[in-house]
Amino acid sequence: MDFPTLVSNVYTLTNRPDRVNETSAAVQAAILWAHHSDFYYKDLVEVAAQFQALAYLQQIPLSFFTNFRALKYIRKYYPGTGPNNPPAQDQSPNNLPPLYGTYYDPGANLPDGRFFKIITPEEVLDSYQINKIDVAYIAGQTIQIRSADYFQYALCGYYAHPTVSGGVTNSWIANEHPWAIIYKAASIVFKTIGFDEQNAQYQQLCAEEIGMLQQSNIQAVGY
Repeated sequence: MDFPTLVSNVYTLTNRPDRVNETSAAVQAAILWAHHSDFYYKDLVEVAAQFQALAYLQQIPLSFFTNFRALKYIRKYYPGTGPNNPPAQDQSPNNLPPLYGTYYDPGANLPDGRFFKIITPEEVLDSYQINKIDVAYIAGQTIQIRSADYFQYALCGYYAHPTVSGGVTNSWIANEHPWAIIYKAASIVFKTIGFDEQNAQYQQLCAEEIGMLQQSNIQAVGY
């Protein structure tokens, strides 16, 4: 359903078409709530990042990702070259590895397409207090990446927020499970106007819809 149709269905349930602004805001909140109810594979987006030069250490600002919610994976790749054959690069001072930890020269027979392990900032050191390699973590508004060898390209997968603004949404949940949004929005409107009994009723209906949503969209491969 598109945004106006979602709003219209909420009016039908609440019988409060006079609550225009409240209903519109409730639908927007319900869409975000539905997507945030779990990490759904349909919210995953993959983008390619190209850095200015080959290096062991790279950074990606979160602003690079549209509607960023959470990081899923980062893996390196070498476009235009064969497996295990990254392009050669000079040993310029800016590309030298840090003083601590084990790093490898380009072409050290490391597999192409390796995934970085996503860690927290507190996990950057191993039990010997040495920097871990082939890891990535978020610090503030930046993703910090520490690679075992030079790399310049990465494929990044992240969970994206849906677009909800100006009466427009790109929500796949609105298309496939619209009543999870409608029931949630109705409960919000009822709560806003002080109808607690109706709010509780639609919260229960919404919980049932979310259960079906999660059952169908947590795993990309059915069984």
